[in-house]
Amino acid sequence: MPGPFRAHPANARFAPSSPLYCGPMGILAFDSTDTAVQTAIDIATPLVGALIGVLAGVVLAFVVGIASRLLFRRSRVISAMLRRARGATYWTAMVWGAYIGAKIALIDQSVSAATNASRITLLQRILFLLAIAMTTWLAYSAAWVVQDAARLRSSADQGRARRFETQAQVLRRALQAIIVIVGIFWALFTFPETQKVVGGVLASAGVISVI
Repeated sequence: MPGPFRAHPANARFAPSSPLYCGPMGILAFDSTDTAVQTAIDIATPLVGALIGVLAGVVLAFVVGIASRLLFRRSRVISAMLRRARGATYWTAMVWGAYIGAKIALIDQSVSAATNASRITLLQRILFLLAIAMTTWLAYSAAWVVQDAARLRSSADQGRARRFETQAQVLRRALQAIIVIVGIFWALFTFPETQKVVGGVLASAGVISVI
């Protein structure tokens, strides 16, 4: 069939005289399909990376847990701390693994150029906040070692170290309060708005101190 579209088979679907011509709506359909495929890829890439990171975190926590229990099996204090922090350790490793896995999956892909940049950025933000929360929980659980050590000493002294155990309880609560506060501020500092506010306050305090 003569015509300008004969020499280029790739253009046959755009030729009005071609039986394969699907019209302008067909061209839009092809574009919509390409966009949908690219959107699915943009969303699936960090999710797959996060899933792989979760599995890696579970394996790492399992190996570290076994090694720690074998290495410190003769220490009653450290063994008690490991028992208290076991669940927090697994969750912390899984969430950090998910966050790092998602970041690695996006190394060769620009988030700003992705069709779902806002969703990908939101996913990364949520994973990072969860990682901060799990790290805070892990440190909070580990702080019980202070009171556990005092309780073990008290049982060894047959109750003569009750005062020391009370002081250890107060210290444990103070440490846990500090850990929670640090975790909250760490999470808040992930938001640019908070960084600007704190930067302005520190700058104002610097000017006042100079004056």
